[in-house]
Amino acid sequence: MARLDWLVKRLDQGSDRKAPRPSSSDETETSDKDTPGSHSAQKPRQLPDAYSGRGVSDDFINDARRDMQMRKMKYDEADFKWLREARTQIYMMGLKHTELATEHKALTTELNRIFQLAAAAVQKPKTKRKKAKGAAKKEEDADQAATSESLPASAEDEDRAKTAMEEAHEKAAQLRDRAKQVKAELAPLIKQLEDMRERSLQIRMSWPNHCHPDVPIGPEENAVVMSVQDPLNLLPTEFDAMKESWNKSAIQIKDFPEGPPPDKKRDHLRVANYARNAEVDTISGLLATGSSWPYLLGSISLLEHALTQYAMSKVVSKGFLAVSPPDVVRAELADRCGFRPRDEKAKQTYFLEGISRRQLKKEASAKNGEEEESFLNGELCLAATAEIPLAGLLAGRLFEPFRKSKRHGYLNKISEGLIQDSDLPIKLAALGHSFRAEAGARGADTRGLYRVHQFSKVEMFVAMKSFRDKSDAMLEELRGIQEEVIGGLGLPYRVLDMPTEELGASAYRKYDIEVWMPGRGSWGEVSSASNCTVYQALRLGIKQKRAPPMSSATSTDDSTTDEASDGASDGASDKTSVKASVKASDKASDKAPDSSPDKASPTLPSGSGGRTLHTLNATAAAIPRLIVAILENHGVEKGRLVLPDTLKPFWLAGEHDRNVTWLHTGKLKRRPRSRLQRALMRVRSIAKRNGTDAPTMVASFLILHELTALVPLVVLFYVFGALGVGTAVLQWLLGDSEPSAEDESMAARLRAWARRKEERFERYCRKNGYLGFEKQDAETMEQAQKVGDTSRVAASFANMVAAYILVKALIPLRIGASVALAAPFSRTVLEPLKGVTRRIFRRRATPTRA
Repeated sequence: MARLDWLVKRLDQGSDRKAPRPSSSDETETSDKDTPGSHSAQKPRQLPDAYSGRGVSDDFINDARRDMQMRKMKYDEADFKWLREARTQIYMMGLKHTELATEHKALTTELNRIFQLAAAAVQKPKTKRKKAKGAAKKEEDADQAATSESLPASAEDEDRAKTAMEEAHEKAAQLRDRAKQVKAELAPLIKQLEDMRERSLQIRMSWPNHCHPDVPIGPEENAVVMSVQDPLNLLPTEFDAMKESWNKSAIQIKDFPEGPPPDKKRDHLRVANYARNAEVDTISGLLATGSSWPYLLGSISLLEHALTQYAMSKVVSKGFLAVSPPDVVRAELADRCGFRPRDEKAKQTYFLEGISRRQLKKEASAKNGEEEESFLNGELCLAATAEIPLAGLLAGRLFEPFRKSKRHGYLNKISEGLIQDSDLPIKLAALGHSFRAEAGARGADTRGLYRVHQFSKVEMFVAMKSFRDKSDAMLEELRGIQEEVIGGLGLPYRVLDMPTEELGASAYRKYDIEVWMPGRGSWGEVSSASNCTVYQALRLGIKQKRAPPMSSATSTDDSTTDEASDGASDGASDKTSVKASVKASDKASDKAPDSSPDKASPTLPSGSGGRTLHTLNATAAAIPRLIVAILENHGVEKGRLVLPDTLKPFWLAGEHDRNVTWLHTGKLKRRPRSRLQRALMRVRSIAKRNGTDAPTMVASFLILHELTALVPLVVLFYVFGALGVGTAVLQWLLGDSEPSAEDESMAARLRAWARRKEERFERYCRKNGYLGFEKQDAETMEQAQKVGDTSRVAASFANMVAAYILVKALIPLRIGASVALAAPFSRTVLEPLKGVTRRIFRRRATPTRA
């Protein structure tokens, strides 16, 4: 028996068996942790096995090369060659592995059977003695019971048991020797397979996503301008043709008009320096941390808080769930999201160092067992964007296919979890801090707030069903939210469809929104939106259960749609990935969980059944760059920051902050109390857009209004006098209105006017003796003139009245012309006059030195 126990123990150690099942005490402890009343009712999840989403067939390799070439990504042709050669080797090695594993399993089964037969032979004499003892007890004969207890086993049974043990030992020794040989052959084969599969996976994990058919091909200058918007008419005149509503032509930014050179007076650092109670302190940041780590003080800090609340209010009103994510994530999570921090460790990512990983593992093992310990094997880094922790919030989840009924009760809500209980599409919005090393940035980009190492950002993240048309529509919806946020701030912007070389590894299509920044003299990116299709979801295990078949037709259609969607997005089905020796698919096939919708668990790995979802992300507000755009476009007025009134509800210092002037944008739903306030805010807005102040704008309007009255009045008076309008009116009023048809003609009136002018000129020459005329007495000339003075005065009065009436009739036209010309008149005439006047008064006020 001792020998049999030892063989069984050796057999258990030599066979490939899974870890023993937990004891009853462990099961009790686990069940206690999963109760709804516990502190954390959700089941622990982990990142699924790495899965690239593509196999290694020639089609996949060619597609990968094309996608990397369009993105100008570096790749090694030797990797593609190795994949083609390794495909056959891995397949043959897999067959050999299957053959040896099958033989090893058969040997194990045979050893178990032999040991069971030997154990049964040893137990047979004991069973006979027990039966004899039981028969004696039934007859209640104590002597016979004692005799039967002392009876030895028959010699035949003893010999049979001994023979069975010897045969079992001999056959077990032979089988054990063969099992050792098989195991010795399997060990290097498994190691070689693992190494080749690991290299294959690493190569394919570096492949980017596919590109949308409409994405422009080439560098950044090939980006297509989709629209140009200027809510407050702040753009320079060079862009007037681009922002017209009739201009629907698609134009690339290399053909886009160039704006004016940078305006140093409107640089955001200079504007912040001119404002009261506001400062961007880069010197202290350099002392405390380093370059590009600024301090925001006073109203600039309040502006950051107002922008974050404004952006969050916009996205939450669109149905997004507010999330406060961690700023520290695993490097593996960032890698699977497509940021590849391992390849850019010295360029963009901040890694955490000096953390005792051993201590963390001990704490994790003490709390959650060995499963949690695997979570701590990777590095930790600072998140470059809130998109990464939001993706981690959905990682490893399997969502329900149908809309869930409303659940009642606190316990049910806790047991399911808020995310797991949500319906697709799942919309998340988070305010997070982004950390980027920004290595390689030079020049004006590193000055001020435009490119810093840490900044706040409001991020949107969406997970939805894997249908291309619906995810494209969702991308347009995200872009609309971005335009609403930026347009509400009164900023001029343009929307770009980014080309292939500007797409990240995960992006299928990407939109960028750029704002005109006059201080920089260029457009600056403030937000972007990307459709990642299944690229991230495949690597993170974000899936949805397949709906159970309702009918034969329905199930056929659903399965066809699912396979088409997944196949078009992933580039490989499960069967293809197994043939291609994908590591995750091999492990999943070994486990083979039940994938029926009723039995599937939300914590199933990526190899389990389910449709992979599409993920999208978009930036609602990149706070530092919005601050730059607001300062450079709206500026400062009399030492006070000019801010859009849409931020007024979120301003922590109150609406009546003396350090802020509110700019009317027309986007604020809450209107001022009186019409006068609305009119004043409108005038300030118009004046600000035209580079002047409200008093100068009003004075310009009044001056132009009077000029448009006096100038036409004088002109019309002389025109009516030349045409004889007053004389004709007097003749008509006095009844002497029977002139000949010859006198009524316009030519006759012009000749008469010319004759009178000639006679006046002749009298002037005679009076002074010019041009050969004899000088006559002035009194004689005056007596000659008095003959028709009365009629001429009356005619002039009639001309004046007619001109005045016509000028009054032109009041709408005069007002329109005054409004249109008020801005350029104040900018080109009144503002220079104000400057000259101020300089004169300053000189007079300055005392002269002896």
